[in-house]
Amino acid sequence: MPEATAYDHVIYPNYPYRQSHPDRLSTLAFLMGMDPAPVARCRVLELGCGNGANLLPMACDWPESSFVGIDLAQQPIAQGQALIEELGLSNIELLSLDVLAFPESMGSFDYIIAHGLYSWVPDAVREQIMVLCARHLTPQGVAFISYNTYPGCHVRNIVRDMLRYHVHNAPDATTKISQSRALLKFMAEAQPEGDEYGQMLRKELERVLTHAPEHLFHDDLSEHNHPVYFHQFEQHARTHGLRFLSEAEYFMMQPDQFPEQTIQQLAGLGDNVIAQQQYLDFLRCRRFRQSLLCRADVAVDHQVQPQRLTEAFCTFSGKGSGEVAHPASNETMTFTGDHQSHVTTNHPLAKAALMLLAASWPQAVAYSDILDGALKLLGRNEEAEDRQQLLDILLGCYGRGLINTHWQPPRLVNCPGPTPMANPLARSQAATGGPLTSQLHLTVFIKDPLVRRAIELLDGSRSAGELTAQLQQEAQEMHS
Repeated sequence: MPEATAYDHVIYPNYPYRQSHPDRLSTLAFLMGMDPAPVARCRVLELGCGNGANLLPMACDWPESSFVGIDLAQQPIAQGQALIEELGLSNIELLSLDVLAFPESMGSFDYIIAHGLYSWVPDAVREQIMVLCARHLTPQGVAFISYNTYPGCHVRNIVRDMLRYHVHNAPDATTKISQSRALLKFMAEAQPEGDEYGQMLRKELERVLTHAPEHLFHDDLSEHNHPVYFHQFEQHARTHGLRFLSEAEYFMMQPDQFPEQTIQQLAGLGDNVIAQQQYLDFLRCRRFRQSLLCRADVAVDHQVQPQRLTEAFCTFSGKGSGEVAHPASNETMTFTGDHQSHVTTNHPLAKAALMLLAASWPQAVAYSDILDGALKLLGRNEEAEDRQQLLDILLGCYGRGLINTHWQPPRLVNCPGPTPMANPLARSQAATGGPLTSQLHLTVFIKDPLVRRAIELLDGSRSAGELTAQLQQEAQEMHS
Protein backbone atom coordinates (compact mmCIF):
# COMPACT_ATOMS: atom_id res chain seq x y z
CA MET A 1 0.00 0.00 0.00
CA PRO A 2 1.37 3.50 -0.85
CA GLU A 3 2.75 5.65 1.96
CA ALA A 4 0.74 8.62 3.24
CA THR A 5 1.07 11.69 1.02
CA ALA A 6 0.63 15.44 1.48
CA TYR A 7 -2.88 14.91 0.10
CA ASP A 8 -3.61 12.60 3.05
CA HIS A 9 -2.51 15.23 5.55
CA VAL A 10 -4.20 18.18 3.79
CA ILE A 11 -7.23 16.91 1.90
CA TYR A 12 -7.63 18.61 -1.46
CA PRO A 13 -11.20 19.80 -2.15
CA ASN A 14 -12.72 17.58 -4.83
CA TYR A 15 -15.60 18.65 -7.06
CA PRO A 16 -17.23 17.50 -10.28
CA TYR A 17 -15.54 18.98 -13.34
CA ARG A 18 -18.14 19.49 -16.03
CA GLN A 19 -15.56 20.09 -18.71
CA SER A 20 -14.11 16.58 -18.13
CA HIS A 21 -17.48 14.78 -18.37
CA PRO A 22 -17.77 12.20 -21.19
CA ASP A 23 -20.76 14.23 -22.45
CA ARG A 24 -18.38 17.12 -23.19
CA LEU A 25 -15.58 14.90 -24.49
CA SER A 26 -17.77 12.79 -26.76
CA THR A 27 -19.57 15.83 -28.15
CA LEU A 28 -16.36 17.59 -29.15
CA ALA A 29 -14.98 14.38 -30.65
CA PHE A 30 -18.20 13.85 -32.61
CA LEU A 31 -18.31 17.44 -33.88
CA MET A 32 -14.71 17.09 -35.10
CA GLY A 33 -15.40 13.97 -37.12
CA MET A 34 -14.63 11.16 -34.68
CA ASP A 35 -16.82 8.21 -33.75
CA PRO A 36 -16.58 8.26 -29.92
CA ALA A 37 -18.18 5.81 -27.51
CA PRO A 38 -21.63 6.93 -26.31
CA VAL A 39 -21.84 8.24 -22.76
CA ALA A 40 -24.45 5.62 -21.86
CA ARG A 41 -22.05 2.74 -22.66
CA CYS A 42 -18.45 3.72 -22.14
CA ARG A 43 -15.44 3.01 -19.91
CA VAL A 44 -13.81 5.90 -18.06
CA LEU A 45 -10.50 6.16 -16.18
CA GLU A 46 -9.55 9.09 -13.94
CA LEU A 47 -5.95 9.58 -12.82
CA GLY A 48 -5.65 11.50 -9.57
CA CYS A 49 -9.35 11.07 -8.77
CA GLY A 50 -9.21 12.12 -5.10
CA ASN A 51 -12.36 10.96 -3.34
CA GLY A 52 -14.14 10.30 -6.63
CA ALA A 53 -16.24 13.48 -6.56
CA ASN A 54 -15.92 13.73 -10.34
CA LEU A 55 -16.59 10.07 -11.16
CA LEU A 56 -19.32 9.23 -8.63
CA PRO A 57 -22.03 11.41 -10.24
CA MET A 58 -21.23 9.86 -13.62
CA ALA A 59 -21.55 6.36 -12.19
CA CYS A 60 -24.92 7.24 -10.65
CA ASP A 61 -26.26 8.74 -13.87
CA TRP A 62 -24.98 6.12 -16.32
CA PRO A 63 -25.33 2.64 -14.77
CA GLU A 64 -24.36 0.80 -17.98
CA SER A 65 -20.99 2.57 -18.15
CA SER A 66 -18.03 1.68 -15.94
CA PHE A 67 -15.62 3.95 -14.08
CA VAL A 68 -12.18 3.48 -12.53
CA GLY A 69 -10.38 6.08 -10.45
CA ILE A 70 -6.88 5.92 -8.99
CA ASP A 71 -5.08 8.18 -6.55
CA LEU A 72 -1.90 7.86 -4.53
CA ALA A 73 -3.56 9.35 -1.42
CA GLN A 74 -5.26 6.72 0.73
CA GLN A 75 -7.62 8.82 2.82
CA PRO A 76 -9.58 10.39 -0.07
CA ILE A 77 -9.89 6.99 -1.74
CA ALA A 78 -11.26 5.50 1.50
CA GLN A 79 -13.84 8.29 1.67
CA GLY A 80 -14.94 7.60 -1.88
CA GLN A 81 -15.09 3.85 -1.33
CA ALA A 82 -17.35 4.36 1.70
CA LEU A 83 -19.74 6.46 -0.38
CA ILE A 84 -19.76 3.87 -3.18
CA GLU A 85 -20.74 1.22 -0.64
CA GLU A 86 -23.43 3.48 0.83
CA LEU A 87 -24.95 4.10 -2.60
CA GLY A 88 -24.67 0.45 -3.64
CA LEU A 89 -22.87 1.25 -6.89
CA SER A 90 -21.35 -1.67 -8.79
CA ASN A 91 -20.03 0.18 -11.86
CA ILE A 92 -17.27 2.21 -10.20
CA GLU A 93 -13.98 1.29 -8.54
CA LEU A 94 -11.61 3.61 -6.67
CA LEU A 95 -8.07 2.39 -6.02
CA SER A 96 -5.20 3.77 -3.95
CA LEU A 97 -2.56 3.26 -6.64
CA ASP A 98 0.53 4.99 -7.98
CA VAL A 99 0.24 6.10 -11.61
CA LEU A 100 3.69 4.57 -12.15
CA ALA A 101 2.32 1.18 -11.05
CA PHE A 102 -0.81 1.19 -13.20
CA PRO A 103 -1.26 -2.39 -14.46
CA GLU A 104 -1.67 -3.09 -18.17
CA SER A 105 -4.32 -5.65 -17.23
CA MET A 106 -6.75 -2.76 -16.60
CA GLY A 107 -7.48 -2.81 -20.32
CA SER A 108 -8.64 0.03 -22.55
CA PHE A 109 -10.78 3.08 -21.82
CA ASP A 110 -12.93 5.28 -24.01
CA TYR A 111 -12.19 8.35 -21.89
CA ILE A 112 -9.18 9.10 -19.68
CA ILE A 113 -9.25 12.10 -17.33
CA ALA A 114 -6.23 13.71 -15.67
CA HIS A 115 -7.42 16.93 -14.05
CA GLY A 116 -4.95 18.89 -11.93
CA LEU A 117 -2.20 16.27 -12.24
CA TYR A 118 0.13 16.85 -15.19
CA SER A 119 1.73 20.06 -13.88
CA TRP A 120 1.87 19.00 -10.24
CA VAL A 121 3.87 15.77 -10.39
CA PRO A 122 7.52 14.76 -10.97
CA ASP A 123 8.82 14.32 -14.51
CA ALA A 124 8.50 10.53 -14.40
CA VAL A 125 4.81 10.70 -13.49
CA ARG A 126 4.13 13.34 -16.13
CA GLU A 127 5.72 11.06 -18.68
CA GLN A 128 3.66 8.12 -17.44
CA ILE A 129 0.41 10.06 -17.93
CA MET A 130 1.14 10.23 -21.66
CA VAL A 131 2.26 6.59 -21.70
CA LEU A 132 -1.02 5.48 -20.12
CA CYS A 133 -3.09 7.55 -22.54
CA ALA A 134 -1.23 6.07 -25.51
CA ARG A 135 -1.44 2.54 -24.13
CA HIS A 136 -4.99 2.45 -22.79
CA LEU A 137 -7.09 4.72 -25.03
CA THR A 138 -9.46 2.92 -27.38
CA PRO A 139 -8.99 3.69 -31.11
CA GLN A 140 -11.63 6.45 -30.95
CA GLY A 141 -10.91 7.36 -27.32
CA VAL A 142 -10.40 10.84 -25.89
CA ALA A 143 -8.09 11.96 -23.08
CA PHE A 144 -8.68 15.10 -21.00
CA ILE A 145 -5.54 16.65 -19.46
CA SER A 146 -5.44 19.98 -17.63
CA TYR A 147 -2.17 21.79 -16.95
CA ASN A 148 -0.60 25.16 -16.16
CA THR A 149 0.70 27.13 -19.13
CA TYR A 150 3.06 29.90 -20.06
CA PRO A 151 3.17 32.78 -20.63
CA GLY A 152 0.55 33.44 -17.91
CA CYS A 153 2.27 31.31 -15.30
CA HIS A 154 5.42 33.42 -15.50
CA VAL A 155 3.45 35.96 -13.47
CA ARG A 156 2.15 33.30 -11.12
CA ASN A 157 5.64 31.88 -10.62
CA ILE A 158 6.94 35.24 -9.39
CA VAL A 159 4.50 35.06 -6.49
CA ARG A 160 4.97 31.32 -5.99
CA ASP A 161 8.74 31.68 -5.62
CA MET A 162 8.32 34.42 -3.01
CA LEU A 163 5.78 32.39 -1.05
CA ARG A 164 7.89 29.23 -1.06
CA TYR A 165 10.90 31.20 0.16
CA HIS A 166 8.86 32.85 2.90
CA VAL A 167 7.45 29.59 4.31
CA HIS A 168 10.32 27.19 3.70
CA ASN A 169 10.97 26.87 7.45
CA ALA A 170 7.32 26.86 8.52
CA PRO A 171 6.60 23.80 10.71
CA ASP A 172 3.28 22.70 9.26
CA ALA A 173 0.70 23.20 6.51
CA THR A 174 -1.52 25.52 8.57
CA THR A 175 1.37 27.87 9.27
CA LYS A 176 2.49 27.82 5.64
CA ILE A 177 -0.99 28.79 4.46
CA SER A 178 -1.45 31.62 6.97
CA GLN A 179 2.06 33.01 6.43
CA SER A 180 1.63 32.90 2.64
CA ARG A 181 -1.57 34.91 2.82
CA ALA A 182 0.04 37.38 5.23
CA LEU A 183 3.03 37.90 2.93
CA LEU A 184 0.83 38.53 -0.11
CA LYS A 185 -1.25 41.04 1.84
CA PHE A 186 1.91 42.78 3.09
CA MET A 187 3.40 42.95 -0.41
CA ALA A 188 0.18 44.16 -2.06
CA GLU A 189 -0.46 46.90 0.52
CA ALA A 190 3.13 48.15 0.34
CA GLN A 191 2.88 49.15 -3.33
CA PRO A 192 1.92 52.72 -4.35
CA GLU A 193 -1.42 53.25 -6.08
CA GLY A 194 -1.24 52.77 -9.83
CA ASP A 195 1.99 50.80 -9.64
CA GLU A 196 1.90 47.93 -12.15
CA TYR A 197 3.75 45.54 -9.86
CA GLY A 198 1.32 46.36 -7.05
CA GLN A 199 -1.64 45.73 -9.34
CA MET A 200 -0.25 42.31 -10.21
CA LEU A 201 0.28 41.45 -6.53
CA ARG A 202 -3.21 42.59 -5.58
CA LYS A 203 -4.67 40.45 -8.35
CA GLU A 204 -2.76 37.41 -7.09
CA LEU A 205 -3.91 38.15 -3.54
CA GLU A 206 -7.50 38.24 -4.77
CA ARG A 207 -7.01 34.89 -6.50
CA VAL A 208 -5.54 33.29 -3.37
CA LEU A 209 -8.27 34.65 -1.09
CA THR A 210 -11.07 33.35 -3.32
CA HIS A 211 -9.73 29.79 -3.23
CA ALA A 212 -9.79 27.30 -0.40
CA PRO A 213 -6.62 27.22 1.78
CA GLU A 214 -6.03 23.66 0.55
CA HIS A 215 -5.75 25.00 -3.02
CA LEU A 216 -3.03 27.40 -1.94
CA PHE A 217 -1.11 24.65 -0.17
CA HIS A 218 -1.22 22.12 -3.00
CA ASP A 219 -1.20 24.44 -6.04
CA ASP A 220 1.10 27.34 -5.13
CA LEU A 221 3.27 25.93 -2.34
CA SER A 222 3.74 22.48 -3.84
CA GLU A 223 7.24 21.26 -4.58
CA HIS A 224 6.04 20.34 -8.05
CA ASN A 225 4.39 22.95 -10.25
CA HIS A 226 5.66 22.80 -13.80
CA PRO A 227 3.89 24.99 -16.37
CA VAL A 228 4.63 24.44 -20.05
CA TYR A 229 3.95 26.27 -23.27
CA PHE A 230 1.11 24.74 -25.26
CA HIS A 231 3.45 23.76 -28.11
CA GLN A 232 5.59 21.84 -25.59
CA PHE A 233 2.57 19.96 -24.30
CA GLU A 234 1.50 19.13 -27.85
CA GLN A 235 5.03 17.93 -28.69
CA HIS A 236 5.03 15.71 -25.61
CA ALA A 237 1.73 14.17 -26.69
CA ARG A 238 2.96 13.71 -30.26
CA THR A 239 6.03 11.77 -29.14
CA HIS A 240 3.62 9.21 -27.66
CA GLY A 241 1.47 8.81 -30.75
CA LEU A 242 -1.23 11.23 -29.60
CA ARG A 243 -2.56 14.40 -31.18
CA PHE A 244 -4.33 17.54 -30.06
CA LEU A 245 -8.07 17.34 -30.62
CA SER A 246 -9.61 20.39 -28.97
CA GLU A 247 -9.87 22.45 -25.85
CA ALA A 248 -12.55 21.22 -23.45
CA GLU A 249 -14.02 24.72 -23.70
CA TYR A 250 -14.42 25.03 -27.45
CA PHE A 251 -14.90 28.79 -27.40
CA MET A 252 -11.38 29.20 -25.99
CA MET A 253 -10.01 27.98 -29.33
CA GLN A 254 -11.67 30.86 -31.18
CA PRO A 255 -10.12 34.33 -31.74
CA ASP A 256 -13.49 36.15 -31.93
CA GLN A 257 -12.71 38.49 -29.00
CA PHE A 258 -9.85 40.15 -30.87
CA PRO A 259 -9.93 42.89 -33.54
CA GLU A 260 -10.61 41.82 -37.10
CA GLN A 261 -7.02 42.55 -38.13
CA THR A 262 -5.74 40.14 -35.46
CA ILE A 263 -8.22 37.47 -36.55
CA GLN A 264 -7.05 37.80 -40.15
CA GLN A 265 -3.39 37.49 -39.15
CA LEU A 266 -4.14 34.31 -37.18
CA ALA A 267 -6.07 33.00 -40.18
CA GLY A 268 -2.91 33.46 -42.20
CA LEU A 269 -1.45 30.50 -40.33
CA GLY A 270 -3.79 28.32 -42.39
CA ASP A 271 -4.31 24.79 -41.08
CA ASN A 272 -1.54 25.06 -38.48
CA VAL A 273 -3.84 24.66 -35.48
CA ILE A 274 -0.95 24.26 -33.04
CA ALA A 275 0.62 27.58 -34.04
CA GLN A 276 -2.78 29.31 -33.92
CA GLN A 277 -3.39 28.03 -30.41
CA GLN A 278 0.08 29.01 -29.24
CA TYR A 279 -0.32 32.57 -30.52
CA LEU A 280 -3.74 32.78 -28.87
CA ASP A 281 -2.04 31.86 -25.58
CA PHE A 282 0.47 34.66 -26.16
CA LEU A 283 -2.36 37.11 -26.83
CA ARG A 284 -4.32 36.07 -23.75
CA CYS A 285 -1.33 35.56 -21.42
CA ARG A 286 -2.95 32.22 -20.73
CA ARG A 287 -2.02 30.32 -17.57
CA PHE A 288 -4.20 27.20 -17.67
CA ARG A 289 -5.43 24.79 -20.34
CA GLN A 290 -7.80 21.82 -20.48
CA SER A 291 -6.80 19.98 -23.63
CA LEU A 292 -8.29 16.91 -25.29
CA LEU A 293 -6.08 14.35 -27.01
CA CYS A 294 -6.81 11.42 -29.30
CA ARG A 295 -4.68 8.90 -31.16
CA ALA A 296 -2.45 10.40 -33.84
CA ASP A 297 -3.90 8.19 -36.59
CA VAL A 298 -7.47 9.46 -36.05
CA ALA A 299 -8.83 11.77 -38.74
CA VAL A 300 -9.81 15.09 -37.13
CA ASP A 301 -11.42 18.23 -38.57
CA HIS A 302 -10.70 21.11 -36.21
CA GLN A 303 -13.10 23.31 -38.15
CA VAL A 304 -16.50 22.13 -36.96
CA GLN A 305 -18.81 21.93 -39.93
CA PRO A 306 -22.28 23.40 -39.23
CA GLN A 307 -23.96 20.32 -40.71
CA ARG A 308 -22.71 18.20 -37.81
CA LEU A 309 -24.94 20.17 -35.46
CA THR A 310 -28.01 18.58 -37.05
CA GLU A 311 -27.29 15.50 -34.91
CA ALA A 312 -26.58 17.44 -31.71
CA PHE A 313 -28.61 18.99 -28.91
CA CYS A 314 -28.15 22.53 -27.61
CA THR A 315 -28.63 24.31 -24.28
CA PHE A 316 -28.54 27.98 -23.30
CA SER A 317 -28.55 28.93 -19.63
CA GLY A 318 -28.47 32.68 -20.15
CA LYS A 319 -31.04 35.33 -20.91
CA GLY A 320 -31.82 38.01 -23.44
CA SER A 321 -32.58 41.69 -22.99
CA GLY A 322 -35.88 42.94 -24.38
CA GLU A 323 -37.43 39.47 -24.32
CA VAL A 324 -40.93 40.95 -24.30
CA ALA A 325 -40.42 42.05 -27.88
CA HIS A 326 -41.59 39.78 -30.66
CA PRO A 327 -38.57 38.07 -32.26
CA ALA A 328 -39.92 38.85 -35.74
CA SER A 329 -39.43 42.58 -35.10
CA ASN A 330 -36.29 44.48 -36.13
CA GLU A 331 -35.47 45.24 -32.49
CA THR A 332 -31.95 44.38 -31.41
CA MET A 333 -31.55 41.96 -28.51
CA THR A 334 -28.47 41.07 -26.49
CA PHE A 335 -28.19 37.53 -25.16
CA THR A 336 -25.80 36.95 -22.27
CA GLY A 337 -24.49 33.57 -21.15
CA ASP A 338 -21.66 32.04 -19.14
CA HIS A 339 -18.02 33.16 -19.35
CA GLN A 340 -19.16 36.79 -19.94
CA SER A 341 -20.22 35.70 -23.41
CA HIS A 342 -22.83 37.69 -25.28
CA VAL A 343 -24.32 38.09 -28.73
CA THR A 344 -26.20 41.15 -29.98
CA THR A 345 -28.47 40.55 -32.95
CA ASN A 346 -31.60 41.74 -34.73
CA HIS A 347 -31.81 38.56 -36.83
CA PRO A 348 -35.32 37.17 -36.24
CA LEU A 349 -34.32 33.50 -36.49
CA ALA A 350 -31.37 33.98 -34.11
CA LYS A 351 -33.55 35.79 -31.57
CA ALA A 352 -36.28 33.17 -31.76
CA ALA A 353 -33.84 30.25 -31.44
CA LEU A 354 -32.09 31.71 -28.39
CA MET A 355 -35.40 32.67 -26.76
CA LEU A 356 -36.60 29.09 -27.25
CA LEU A 357 -33.40 27.63 -25.77
CA ALA A 358 -33.54 29.99 -22.78
CA ALA A 359 -37.15 28.99 -22.10
CA SER A 360 -36.25 25.29 -22.40
CA TRP A 361 -33.34 25.41 -19.94
CA PRO A 362 -32.05 23.12 -18.49
CA GLN A 363 -33.35 20.66 -21.09
CA ALA A 364 -31.24 20.16 -24.21
CA VAL A 365 -33.11 20.72 -27.47
CA ALA A 366 -32.45 18.87 -30.73
CA TYR A 367 -31.64 20.91 -33.83
CA SER A 368 -34.89 20.01 -35.59
CA ASP A 369 -36.92 21.04 -32.54
CA ILE A 370 -35.04 24.33 -32.31
CA LEU A 371 -35.92 25.06 -35.93
CA ASP A 372 -39.59 24.09 -35.51
CA GLY A 373 -39.94 26.02 -32.26
CA ALA A 374 -38.20 29.13 -33.58
CA LEU A 375 -40.41 29.22 -36.67
CA LYS A 376 -43.46 28.84 -34.45
CA LEU A 377 -42.34 31.83 -32.39
CA LEU A 378 -41.88 33.80 -35.60
CA GLY A 379 -45.32 32.73 -36.80
CA ARG A 380 -44.22 31.59 -40.24
CA ASN A 381 -43.44 28.50 -42.31
CA GLU A 382 -39.98 27.23 -43.15
CA GLU A 383 -38.12 28.95 -45.98
CA ALA A 384 -35.35 27.59 -48.15
CA GLU A 385 -32.45 29.23 -46.32
CA ASP A 386 -33.68 28.68 -42.76
CA ARG A 387 -31.91 25.39 -42.07
CA GLN A 388 -28.45 26.58 -43.08
CA GLN A 389 -28.94 29.94 -41.38
CA LEU A 390 -29.89 28.28 -38.11
CA LEU A 391 -26.84 25.99 -38.28
CA ASP A 392 -24.56 28.99 -38.82
CA ILE A 393 -26.25 30.83 -35.94
CA LEU A 394 -25.84 27.90 -33.54
CA LEU A 395 -22.22 27.31 -34.52
CA GLY A 396 -21.45 31.00 -34.06
CA CYS A 397 -23.05 31.01 -30.62
CA TYR A 398 -21.17 27.82 -29.70
CA GLY A 399 -17.87 29.35 -30.80
CA ARG A 400 -18.50 32.33 -28.51
CA GLY A 401 -19.34 30.14 -25.53
CA LEU A 402 -22.96 31.32 -25.47
CA ILE A 403 -24.51 27.88 -25.91
CA ASN A 404 -23.44 24.34 -25.11
CA THR A 405 -23.82 21.35 -27.37
CA HIS A 406 -24.47 17.74 -26.41
CA TRP A 407 -24.26 14.51 -28.35
CA GLN A 408 -26.05 12.54 -25.62
CA PRO A 409 -27.66 15.15 -23.35
CA PRO A 410 -28.06 14.67 -19.60
CA ARG A 411 -31.31 12.99 -18.55
CA LEU A 412 -33.36 15.56 -16.66
CA VAL A 413 -36.87 15.81 -15.26
CA ASN A 414 -38.49 19.24 -15.37
CA CYS A 415 -41.70 18.36 -13.53
CA PRO A 416 -41.81 16.26 -10.34
CA GLY A 417 -43.95 13.13 -10.27
CA PRO A 418 -46.50 12.21 -7.57
CA THR A 419 -43.69 10.96 -5.30
CA PRO A 420 -40.65 13.05 -6.30
CA MET A 421 -37.19 11.60 -5.98
CA ALA A 422 -33.77 13.27 -6.06
CA ASN A 423 -30.56 11.61 -7.15
CA PRO A 424 -29.28 9.25 -4.40
CA LEU A 425 -25.88 10.97 -4.43
CA ALA A 426 -27.46 14.40 -3.96
CA ARG A 427 -29.52 13.05 -1.06
CA SER A 428 -26.40 11.69 0.61
CA GLN A 429 -24.53 14.95 0.03
CA ALA A 430 -27.44 16.94 1.46
CA ALA A 431 -27.35 14.83 4.61
CA THR A 432 -23.61 15.27 5.19
CA GLY A 433 -23.57 19.06 4.76
CA GLY A 434 -21.15 19.31 1.84
CA PRO A 435 -21.68 20.72 -1.65
CA LEU A 436 -24.15 18.92 -3.91
CA THR A 437 -23.70 17.75 -7.49
CA SER A 438 -26.45 18.59 -9.96
CA GLN A 439 -27.60 16.46 -12.88
CA LEU A 440 -25.63 18.88 -15.06
CA HIS A 441 -22.42 17.84 -13.27
CA LEU A 442 -22.15 21.20 -11.55
CA THR A 443 -21.37 21.97 -7.91
CA VAL A 444 -24.27 23.46 -5.97
CA PHE A 445 -23.77 25.09 -2.57
CA ILE A 446 -26.89 25.08 -0.37
CA LYS A 447 -26.61 26.53 3.13
CA ASP A 448 -30.27 26.56 4.16
CA PRO A 449 -30.68 23.46 6.40
CA LEU A 450 -34.37 23.15 5.54
CA VAL A 451 -33.65 23.04 1.81
CA ARG A 452 -30.95 20.43 2.39
CA ARG A 453 -33.41 18.43 4.50
CA ALA A 454 -36.00 18.64 1.70
CA ILE A 455 -33.52 17.15 -0.76
CA GLU A 456 -32.62 14.45 1.71
CA LEU A 457 -36.31 13.47 2.00
CA LEU A 458 -36.82 13.20 -1.76
CA ASP A 459 -36.44 9.43 -1.84
CA GLY A 460 -39.60 8.63 -3.81
CA SER A 461 -41.60 7.47 -0.78
CA ARG A 462 -43.49 10.71 -0.09
CA SER A 463 -46.07 12.71 -1.99
CA ALA A 464 -45.66 16.47 -2.31
CA GLY A 465 -48.26 16.93 0.43
CA GLU A 466 -46.53 14.50 2.79
CA LEU A 467 -43.20 16.13 2.10
CA THR A 468 -44.62 19.59 2.85
CA ALA A 469 -46.20 18.40 6.10
CA GLN A 470 -42.98 16.80 7.32
CA LEU A 471 -40.89 19.85 6.46
CA GLN A 472 -43.34 22.14 8.23
CA GLN A 473 -43.15 19.96 11.32
CA GLU A 474 -39.36 19.85 11.25
CA ALA A 475 -39.17 23.62 10.67
CA GLN A 476 -41.29 24.21 13.76
CA GLU A 477 -39.09 21.89 15.79
CA MET A 478 -36.00 23.61 14.42
CA HIS A 479 -37.20 27.02 15.64
CA SER A 480 -38.77 25.91 18.93
